[in-house]
Formats: sequence, structure tokens, C-alpha cells
Amino acid sequence: MAFAKIDACLVCEGVRPELNNKNILLGFFGIAPYVQVRLPNISTPASLCFVFCGGAAEGKFNIRLRLDDPTGTEVTNPTNSPHIKDGVLMSGKGSTNIFLAFQGILGRFGTFRVGLLVDDVEQYSTTVGIEPASASQQPVFGLIH
Repeated sequence: MAFAKIDACLVCEGVRPELNNKNILLGFFGIAPYVQVRLPNISTPASLCFVFCGGAAEGKFNIRLRLDDPTGTEVTNPTNSPHIKDGVLMSGKGSTNIFLAFQGILGRFGTFRVGLLVDDVEQYSTTVGIEPASASQQPVFGLIH
């Protein structure tokens, strides 16, 4: 079976696996390309997790995240965004969710390009906005003004 058709990309700070094949999204930012991630300091490491969601897939794949800054320079590497080597997908008739993390310094604000590479071929791409957080942007009932 071919790799899954990816339809959406959720952006959060991290993911925690739970019982019964469930996951908890930590620090949910939104859905790309509509999401704006606000960071207090662009010079310190940021934790981002991209959840690529789509249809059924079965097989063994090499999967990695590609994150390019607004100038087109790739900021991901095997140290700050580990690759999945020979990952086995067995979603059958169900759905596919692929969790890829980035923990590193982004270096600048702006619109970043996010790519999902499968066996070195881009299967899906979108964008995410990275912007500065001001001191006045404090959450109120889970919303930021």
C-alpha cells in the first residue's frame, strides 16, 4: 500500500502517549497554515510538534520533518528533529497520525515552511507563522487576546 494521503497538520508543543492507542496533545497551538505560534524569545530553543493526519497506510517508511525559515534555510537536522527510520505503518482502513518533533533554535520570526518527507520525497507541505509574544499576551480562559 502507498503512503497515506495527508490532509492536515496540527501544531503543538509536544505529545504524550496514553493507553488504548490515544495521545494527549500538549500546548496545542492550532492547525497549519492558520496557526500563529507566539514565542517570547527567538534565540532560545523552541519545542514544536507537528502532527500529520491522513488516510490509511501500510508499509515501512523513512520519515522526517523539514522546517525551513523565512529565507528558505532548513533549520531541521537529525539532532533537533530525529528522523523515523524504517517506521512501520499499519493503519489498515483507519487513519494515519505521524508525530514529528522539533526542539531547537528557530533564529528568526516569520512564516516557516513545514514539509513531511517520506523516503526523501515531500508528501505534504504547509506553513506556520512564528511571531514574538508580547508581555500583554497572557491567556484568559484559554484564549490569547
